[in-house]
Parts: sequence; structure tokens; C-alpha cells
Amino acid sequence: MVEQVRQDLLADHRRHLRRIEWVTPGVVWAMDGTQYDMGLSGKIYLCNMQDLGSRYKFLPLAGGYPVGELIAEHLSESIDRYGAPLVLKRDNEGTMNHLAVNEVLKEFFILPLNSPRDYAPYNGAIEESQRELKECLQEKLVLAMSNPQNHIAAYAQSAVNDLNHRIRPCLNDRTSCQVFFQAGIKPTFTRRKRREIYDSIMEKVERILSAMKQSGQTIRESAWRIAVESWLRSGGYIRPQIKTKVSPNFSSFLAHE
Repeated sequence: MVEQVRQDLLADHRRHLRRIEWVTPGVVWAMDGTQYDMGLSGKIYLCNMQDLGSRYKFLPLAGGYPVGELIAEHLSESIDRYGAPLVLKRDNEGTMNHLAVNEVLKEFFILPLNSPRDYAPYNGAIEESQRELKECLQEKLVLAMSNPQNHIAAYAQSAVNDLNHRIRPCLNDRTSCQVFFQAGIKPTFTRRKRREIYDSIMEKVERILSAMKQSGQTIRESAWRIAVESWLRSGGYIRPQIKTKVSPNFSSFLAHE
């Protein structure tokens, strides 16, 4: 894990080494915000949230730029409706890391997993989700009979509904809705279990930091990411896909931990 932290600090190099396959629904969600250009009507803001294991998209926030409290409320409502994930992936954008959002994570014992600073591709799955949402939203707005900006939330929700019922080869020709709501497939994490998982991950973080000859916030954040990924991998919730041309030492580490 120490070697992987060193690779993680070289973010661009690490991007070319591997990608992660999200296996189990309900374990990891991702959240991100983006702008959608409506031409002469100006730009709107979309706050998109998705379950990574099923690609199931939750109803987005659409309209003006939301403050942290609004994002926190949106997250809390989604948790109340669908249950709490174990991990929430997010970028280092200010509103996504607002105190109110962090309070929601603490309330439900959800582990935050932030992208490295200035490295949005780390949250690549939600970036792809944003692209899908924008394309589907554009198709609907082309057919709009009146000023769509007054009803942009309804159009965005309709786009999400269409995407959730799109057959996907990566889900064995099932829809995101079918996979996310499949009975018995999503694991349940009690508060006690979440605490045990957090303690286990923190133990890994401290082992990494004690073996490093460097210190600082960036290294601690990297160690946290690697430790969370290591736990998810050991539980079978993710599968790293390693590209063929990698360092033998790095490949060996991933194979045997």
C-alpha cells in the first residue's frame, strides 16, 4: 500500500496503470456538479448523484448554483429514500465538501472518498454519467414546446428516468433500475459494522504513514484513498483492471497486497 500511495501521488501516471470496475450496488455512490449551457437562456447547474455498482442515477438538482446546505438536504433525502451507501465519492469542489454535507456523512456513518486535488478523472464514472445526462437532456430540450428553463428540473428528472431504464451491456443487458432494486443484492452495513470498517481502514492509513518518509495533508489524503480502495477490493466490491504495461513491482503488489 505504501508503494501504491507513491503511485497515487503521481496521479497522471497512475491513471494509465489501472481503472476500477464497480461490482456491487448500494456500496459506493458518486456525486458531482456540472454546468449545462442552454444557449441564449444562459447556463444551469446540475448536481448529479449515482450508485456506481448499478449506474442508477438519483433525481438531480437542476437550476441555479446550489449552496452547500441544499446539496446536503438533497443527499439526506436520497439516503432516506434509498438507504445509505458505505462510501461517497466526490470531487474537491467547495460545495461538495461543505460542512453541512460532511454532517450528513457523519450522521449516517458514510466514508468520504475525495478525488486528488486537480485530478477530476479519479471520479471518472460520475464524469461519464454527467456526459450521459447532458446528452439525454439535450434531446428532450430540442423537443420542448415552450421555454424549458422554467421547467428544467422536470426535464432533468425525465432524462434520468430514461437513463435508468436503458439496457446496458455492462450490466449483462439489464437496466440500472433492475440491478439497483434487485432483491438481496445490496449489502447492509449496520452502524456498528461501519465503525469496524472505519477503524480497519484507519489502521491501514496509520501503517502507510508510519512507513512513509514524507508527511503532509496530501500524503494523508492519498493514504486514505488507497486504504479505502484496499478494503473495498478485499471485500469484492470493486475489481481493479490493470493495464498490461506496468511496473512489475506495482503489478505484484496489486496481485498479492
